[in-house]
Amino acid sequence: MMKIAVIAMMIAVTVAVPYQPLFKIRPRQTMSPPPCNLPPFTAKLPADIQLELRAIWSTYREGDKDCSSQLEDTKEILDNLPAQARLSLRPKSPPGAMCGVPPFIVRLTPENQQMIKSIWRDYKKGTDCIEQREATKVAFENLPESEKMALAQGPIVPQQKQ
Repeated sequence: MMKIAVIAMMIAVTVAVPYQPLFKIRPRQTMSPPPCNLPPFTAKLPADIQLELRAIWSTYREGDKDCSSQLEDTKEILDNLPAQARLSLRPKSPPGAMCGVPPFIVRLTPENQQMIKSIWRDYKKGTDCIEQREATKVAFENLPESEKMALAQGPIVPQQKQ
């Protein structure tokens, strides 16, 4: 009999206290499909590719529910862009980005210093330097561990020319 009373009391307490989860579970967010129109960067592409994309989207009418075939054809073209066209879509170097031979290459072997300098040899001051920055990053990633450790010793302040 005592067991029944204890169980009844536990049920009463459980029912009286509302359930409060420890954390809220948000519904999984799914990516929405791209909008049904030309990509916003179409004007940056070469003329022949712009024509292809415009031809694909010429059959689509505003308000149509299904544009999956146009999106698929657009993706096919964008996935197969030539390298030069892909470069035209890249963002320019951010304002204030350091463009030039990094000052800390003095800690590298002469061969690796020469390699980094050759990446920057044709760079013109004031122009975009994303390609050189990425090539420099790849070069640093491929350095031997001993040279990577030398670079980790701290910053080098470039000397001012007098």
